[in-house]
Amino acid sequence: EESLPYKAVRDGLVTNPEALPLIEKVCEHLKTALELYHAGNRADCAVELSYAAKYWTNGTFKQCCENVIVKAGIPKAYRPLDE
Repeated sequence: EESLPYKAVRDGLVTNPEALPLIEKVCEHLKTALELYHAGNRADCAVELSYAAKYWTNGTFKQCCENVIVKAGIPKAYRPLDE
């Protein structure tokens, strides 16, 4: 609950409706990663962190870059969500 993604969602800073569910997924994966880490399961923790990074990359691109800075869609090779 102290993570940047959680605070951004909680405080209404994620204003793009396409970005919000992606950042919420970041929060879910970070929570799971912490639980796995504290349980000593480092391998599964690393997998959860990779999912969090993927959603973070896509969510922040939608929030901050798409139609704002680069004015283009997310590149296909840019951490695809379907893998």
